[in-house]
Amino acid sequence: MVEQSDRTPLEVAVRVRRLETEPGPVGRFFRLFRRYPIIWVAILILLGVCAAFAPWVAPYNPVRDADFTAVRVPPFWQDGGSTAHLLGTDPVGRDVLSRVIHGARVSLMVATVAIVSGTIVGTALGLVSGFMGGQVDEVIMRFVDMWLSLPFILLALVIAIAMGQSYGVMFLLLALISWTGFVRPVRGEVLSLKTRDYVEAARIAGSSTT
Repeated sequence: MVEQSDRTPLEVAVRVRRLETEPGPVGRFFRLFRRYPIIWVAILILLGVCAAFAPWVAPYNPVRDADFTAVRVPPFWQDGGSTAHLLGTDPVGRDVLSRVIHGARVSLMVATVAIVSGTIVGTALGLVSGFMGGQVDEVIMRFVDMWLSLPFILLALVIAIAMGQSYGVMFLLLALISWTGFVRPVRGEVLSLKTRDYVEAARIAGSSTT
C-alpha cells in the first residue's frame, strides 16, 4: 500500500495504460513470430536436414524407383491421389517428393558454393582495394568492371563445352560470377571506416597495416 501511495497520478495512469495495451498470450505469440524469423529459420533447418539425410528421409529412390503403373499420379489431396506418393509422380512414375528431397541437396550445395566463394574472394578484394587505395584500388576496380562486361552466358557455354558438364564445372562457374557483387559494397565500407578516429589513433600508436 505504501508503494502504491508513493506513485504520482501520472505514473498510475501510465501503469494503467500499459496494462490495458499489453497483449495477451496469443498476442505475445504472434509478436514473437513477427520479431524473429522463426518460420524462415525452421524452413531452412528442415531443408538442411532433408538434404543431409536425403537417402534415409526420401521414401523412394528418385531415379531407379520408377513405377509405370503409377504415372502422373496427382498429390494425395486431389482426386485420384494416394498417400503412397504424397506429392504425386512424374511422367515415368517416379515419386515427386523423393525427387524434391534429393534436389534440395543440389540446391543447397549450389547456394553454399556461390555464397562462400563470393564472400571470400569478393570481400578480400574489396578490403584490399578500399584500404590500399591508389593504383591498387584502380587496378582491382577496373578488373571488376572488365569482368562484369564479359558475356557470362557465352563464357559459361565455352567452359562447359571445353570441360564437360559436371557439378565441378557448375561450381566453378558459380565461383566465377558470384564474387563481383561483394567487391564494391565492401570497398565502400572500408573507405568510410579507414578515416575514422580510432583507425588514426591506432596508426599513431604504432599499429601495423595488418
